[in-house]
Amino acid sequence: MWMCRLAGYRPSLVIGVRVNPFQAHCWSQDGAQVLNDTIDNVRAYQPILVR
Repeated sequence: MWMCRLAGYRPSLVIGVRVNPFQAHCWSQDGAQVLNDTIDNVRAYQPILVR
């Protein structure tokens, strides 16, 4: 996140969960663009916090 901000981007930290089985995951995102993961992986999680 820090490196992205130095380059002029404003990414968000997203924390998501899924329930069966319970898992939590976080990733960084700039708008709709996932920066450090794949869209197929994060699609399984429901975002609960975006900062």
